[in-house]
Amino acid sequence: MIKLKFRQSALTFESSAFQINYKIEEIINRQIFLDFRSVTFIDPFSMLFLKYLLDTLSKKNFVKITFDSPDVINYLIRMSFNNHFTYNQNLVFNPDLNHIQIRKKDLSDRLIELTNYTINNDDDVEQITLHIIEIVSSKIQYYDEISDVFQTAISETISNIQVHSTKNIACVCLQTYGNSVIIALGDDGIGIKASLKNEAINLNDEDAIDKALKPLVSGRPDGGGMGLTELVEKIKNRNDCLGIRSGSGYIFLENGIIRKGKCAGLPGTQLMIKLSKC
Repeated sequence: MIKLKFRQSALTFESSAFQINYKIEEIINRQIFLDFRSVTFIDPFSMLFLKYLLDTLSKKNFVKITFDSPDVINYLIRMSFNNHFTYNQNLVFNPDLNHIQIRKKDLSDRLIELTNYTINNDDDVEQITLHIIEIVSSKIQYYDEISDVFQTAISETISNIQVHSTKNIACVCLQTYGNSVIIALGDDGIGIKASLKNEAINLNDEDAIDKALKPLVSGRPDGGGMGLTELVEKIKNRNDCLGIRSGSGYIFLENGIIRKGKCAGLPGTQLMIKLSKC
């Protein structure tokens, strides 16, 4: 039996990826109890991280996850969180999210609930990109200053998911808050290190992410790779935030400073962008 208690009240990029010391892929045929009763806030990156964590653990284990905060429980119900998993029979939520009714509002003008998008072609990439841009551009006062770079970065990220995801599915979550917008995109693919092939053969996961942010470094057949590089520079200048988790490595940019290190290893890659509204 494995018991994990998340003690921080807010699950954000920095807290969610770093509270688990186990090698996730090595946990097999165990009972796992995840205690989130102290958690009162989950940001979009952490919602994606939690989805991939539970999906990975429930493939070969029984997992029970407990929440206590009414705000968090309502958030999970609103996006039908318990329906996002392949191995639902191995997952138990406490309380049972299926048995709680809440009034749902149409919030499509200011957020994207945890949503899976199937990507089969360039038209799908463009459609998802434009949906994200429509919301972000209406909330960020300085959007014109970053519009070209932001659109390229989002489009390239979604295109990478099309190439490297095992199921051609991009998972997107976007929320607007009082003074910021947070966008999170992820997949369950091969990860950045594997996508770079020989360019990252001797690198660990965090150094592979770092290399992928260099100009014209890409695992895509058509090259590319400038979008995130240029967005990083814009974010540095504005003191916004950007985080990437891939495999068991991460990079986090905040206040113009880039940090990198180890974290809980999961399939695929996740990107988080946090932009201030003004």
